[in-house]
Amino acid sequence: MYKIHFFIFFLCFFSLIAGAQNPGNIVADNFEETAGRGLVIRSNPAGARVFINGVEYGLTPITLNSLAPGGYSISLVKENYTSRNFDVTLFSTGRLVVSIKMEQPQGQVQLSILKAEGSRAALPFNPQVSVSSFGSVALDDNYKAEINLPAGYYTFRAQAFGWEDTVMAVLVTEDSVPVNIVMNPALFKMENLSQSRSKINPMSQNETRLGTAEYRFEVTAPYSGFFNVIDNNGSIVFRKQLEYSDTRIQRFTWNGKDSFGNPLPEGIYTISVEAENTQLKIETEIDYSLNLFPLSLNNGISGLIFSPLPNTLPAGSFQIEADTYYGNFDSFTGFPFIFGIRVSPINKLETTVVFNLNPRNNDTGWGITGSIKYELVKNDFPVAFALGISYSYTNDTGEHPLSAGKGIGFYIPLSYNFSSGSLFSNTIVFSPGVFWHGPNDLTPFLLLSLGYLLEYKDIYSGLSVRAEIDFKDFSKFRIFAGAEVRLFPIPSGLYFSLQAGMWTQNSNLGGFGGLGIGVVY
Repeated sequence: MYKIHFFIFFLCFFSLIAGAQNPGNIVADNFEETAGRGLVIRSNPAGARVFINGVEYGLTPITLNSLAPGGYSISLVKENYTSRNFDVTLFSTGRLVVSIKMEQPQGQVQLSILKAEGSRAALPFNPQVSVSSFGSVALDDNYKAEINLPAGYYTFRAQAFGWEDTVMAVLVTEDSVPVNIVMNPALFKMENLSQSRSKINPMSQNETRLGTAEYRFEVTAPYSGFFNVIDNNGSIVFRKQLEYSDTRIQRFTWNGKDSFGNPLPEGIYTISVEAENTQLKIETEIDYSLNLFPLSLNNGISGLIFSPLPNTLPAGSFQIEADTYYGNFDSFTGFPFIFGIRVSPINKLETTVVFNLNPRNNDTGWGITGSIKYELVKNDFPVAFALGISYSYTNDTGEHPLSAGKGIGFYIPLSYNFSSGSLFSNTIVFSPGVFWHGPNDLTPFLLLSLGYLLEYKDIYSGLSVRAEIDFKDFSKFRIFAGAEVRLFPIPSGLYFSLQAGMWTQNSNLGGFGGLGIGVVY
């Protein structure tokens, strides 16, 4: 009796396992017995038509709870995929869950890239091949490849410098498909001349940013030619033979100097690229007033820490800075913080926006300041002169302790630049201004600031003093003084700053120090 029971149990267990076997020979297929009744069929991807014993039941995924126990022949059919056929056995003691991987029919392409008959043997040949919805193809040393692809239509594109682009539509079937792409030499064409900067300053200490311009143009084949710089009299002041190259994008850099290495005078110069009876032209201006270096954004208008400067950024440039301070200020002791951005949309005009935060124990103050500055006379003479206006809005405790405060300010920064040697640039600045706190106090008070800026290689240091004179209440008379150093390592656009200073009002005296980091480009 024991043997009979064991035999019956073995048959039931074997039948259960047999109903869950995967006859599809694909690793991704899965047959699983779960609690319940019936049959669940899933496919990857979904949407396959389900045929059971020749009768269509719907699309995957599908659940069939009413199928009686027994054996069934199942087919899954989906367009552009290989049909899947398998058998299952259902039992009343469980539900069979079937997951089937649908596979697309595969074909193999025997690809060869060939030169057209009569092509020059010396012409470089380095074809790059891509296939739609597949990507790039790696070729062997004989420019051949074997590619396995699902059956269907594909677009093959072959490209090579000095050769015409070739495109071919290919139908891939389950059989091996030979594909021969024949490439023809391209006619020479030169186009799309552009420059990284339209203005340069050959004497700029930031030579990698402002002292050079990079010119780019495209060619379709190897060439020989010349790069010419022509002044407004039509004379060639710089000429260089362009070297042979086998790349489509060509680059050349010019530093605003003549063929002997001497800086050229200010003016507009025509850049001419000549090759194979083709000529492209573009204009570049040399402007010795062009300069780029970081300034303090502490007061919402760029300059030294306590004195606006007339300098503006070159058009299209920007500066972003974050600073934190610690010290004993007029109304609190702590860590005020500023974040500012300075941009120049057009030449000689720049705008600055600064957000400040004054963390306190019970009430954190905040404020925002915006300014516009226009440089009327650039430092060509070497005098520079500008007009600036600012507006600051803060909450009750949000005035930045080193600024003139909440309200509207009007500034007239004036500077004079002189040099003590080829490596040094010295600038002194005087910047008078008036400020209205308003709307409760419309009486203006006077701002008088002096400053000195020293430029040496990638180091910018300065001293500045600002006096605030309130003719209505002389007890509000304040004096600020500060020193600053900014390290601007070339060619990086990143810079680091260190500031320190003091302030006095009546018998009160305080000091502060600060650190900053920013980027200017």
